[in-house]
Amino acid sequence: MLFHRQKSDLNGWPEQLPTAEELTRIRDIVATAIAQERSEGIFLRVVTANFGKLHNAIAFLGNDGKPNACPEALLEFVMSYIRHVPDFIDAVNKIGKEHNIQDVTTPFLRIAQDFFLSPPELIDGHTGIAALLDEAYLAHRIIEEVNDHICARFGIPLAPMDMTKANLIVHSLIGEPFANDLDHAVQYSIEMLLMRGSTVDRLLTSDAFQRYVGKHQLSGWDVEIAQHPCLINDLCIDLKFAQKSDASHLH
Repeated sequence: MLFHRQKSDLNGWPEQLPTAEELTRIRDIVATAIAQERSEGIFLRVVTANFGKLHNAIAFLGNDGKPNACPEALLEFVMSYIRHVPDFIDAVNKIGKEHNIQDVTTPFLRIAQDFFLSPPELIDGHTGIAALLDEAYLAHRIIEEVNDHICARFGIPLAPMDMTKANLIVHSLIGEPFANDLDHAVQYSIEMLLMRGSTVDRLLTSDAFQRYVGKHQLSGWDVEIAQHPCLINDLCIDLKFAQKSDASHLH
C-alpha cells in the first residue's frame, strides 16, 4: 500500500447548515497545506518513491488532454481532489437552499465538512497534503454513496456530480485494508441516515423533495452545472481499462 493509516470511526452529525465561515476555514486549511507542499515537496517525494506501484489502468492527462504520466501529475490530481471538497459542499448547499431541501442535504454535507473541521484521530502524526487526503476521500465517498442511494430510489442523484473514477484512484493511493475500512464506515453512516423510517428517509417523501425530483427528471441539470462548474469532474486524470480489467483491480 502507498499510504498506511489506522482505522477510523465516523460519529454523528449536528443539525446545522454549512456556513460561509466554515467553508472559508476549510479552504484556508487546504490552501495552507498546498502552500507547504509547494515549498517543501514532502508529499511529492512520497509519491515519487511509490509511483511505480500505481495500477497501470490509471492514466494521467495534461491540460491538453494528452498523456502526462509523472509524479507531478499525480500530485496535481491529489491537490485538485482535496480542493474540490469545499466547492462541492458549497454548491450542494446552495442547490438545497434554492429548492427548499436543505433538511435532506445538510446531514450529508455536515459529515463531509466535519472531516476537515474536526479531523479524526487517524491523521495524528500526519501533516500537509497527506493529512487531508483521507478526509477528502471520506467526504467524496459520502456524496457518492448518497447519489447512488437516491439514484436507485428516484432515478436521479442528489446532485449531478460523479467522482467515482477519482474515488477509485484515491482508494488505490490510500491502500488496503485502510481504504476498505473508510468505505465501510461511509456505507454504515449512509445506511443509518437513510434507513427506512429515519428522519431523512421521511423527508425524501416530502412535497419539496418530490418537486425537486420531478423537475430534474424532466429538465436535467444544465442550470445547476452552469451555476456550479465544480459539479463537472475536470481533475485531468482518467481510468483506462485494457482487455477485461475492472475497477476492483485498483483496490
